[in-house]
Amino acid sequence: CSLKPPPSVLISVINFLRSIKIIISKLLKKFFFTDPFSWILLVNEDLNNNFRHNVYKNFTVVRPPTDKFWADPFVVSKDNRYFVFVEEFIYRKNKGHISVLEIDGGGTIKSNLKIIDRPYHMSYPFVFEANGSYYMIPETSAKRSIDLYRCSEFPGKWTFDRSIMSDINAVDSTMFFHDNKWWLFTVIDKLENCKDPSPELYLFYTDNFLSGNWTSHRMNPIISDVRTARPAGRIFERDGSIYRPSQNCAGRYGNSFDINRIVTMTETEYSEECVVRVKPDWSCKLKGTHTFNFDCDFTVIDAYSLRRRFLNF
Repeated sequence: CSLKPPPSVLISVINFLRSIKIIISKLLKKFFFTDPFSWILLVNEDLNNNFRHNVYKNFTVVRPPTDKFWADPFVVSKDNRYFVFVEEFIYRKNKGHISVLEIDGGGTIKSNLKIIDRPYHMSYPFVFEANGSYYMIPETSAKRSIDLYRCSEFPGKWTFDRSIMSDINAVDSTMFFHDNKWWLFTVIDKLENCKDPSPELYLFYTDNFLSGNWTSHRMNPIISDVRTARPAGRIFERDGSIYRPSQNCAGRYGNSFDINRIVTMTETEYSEECVVRVKPDWSCKLKGTHTFNFDCDFTVIDAYSLRRRFLNF
């Protein structure tokens, strides 16, 4: 008769082989692909814009030059022109700055202008209009502050106005005006790297966003879930409801995005529910998507694929 190893030994061997397979896969991925992804933009001009039924495979792809990527797009429609503010990441510098692209309805780039560049990394150029002026809160967690910029000449001239909050590692700050108050959503990242998928979303409110007097919501953090916490674009109203795009970072950063309906938002309560979940399954080449924005008839998202370390390989 033959001796068979006990089931526990077989299970251990199988688990060991699986671990080796995972390690080899990660090493090969590290060897052939870089850590920064290849992010692209996808745009669509649609008079009947309906975020619940977007068919992203029909969107026009806008590709950056090979030495950089464009991500975190925010669009402003002005004078029948579309201006898309982006993180422009330069691979050789391993750092991002803020640029603005003018893109027409067919996806053609009319201009590309660098507008804010600092010694530290910048991304997520949240743009909004208030009191007849345009403002921007770019992500500046490397500076440990939430900074506000004012536009002196649209779209290209921006000046630092003030720090809304200091000594804070805040990521992807997003404001929204509702019930005569300004509401500030921001991920306060307690991890070392702002690319890590911190799961905690905080909410603050004030009567005047220029005053510097922000009140912390009593439920903070209002969301502690890696699948829905991180903001993914401008909060918007549609048919009497308020919607908040959020990143799903489960498994990896930039996995996909959701659009959530805010059910309750008061000084004492906050709740939301997911109504749309978007994965980049319309193309086998895409691995993730994490920003959704629109203005008037123009919608823009971003998406990424893995970037080869040896581009000519």
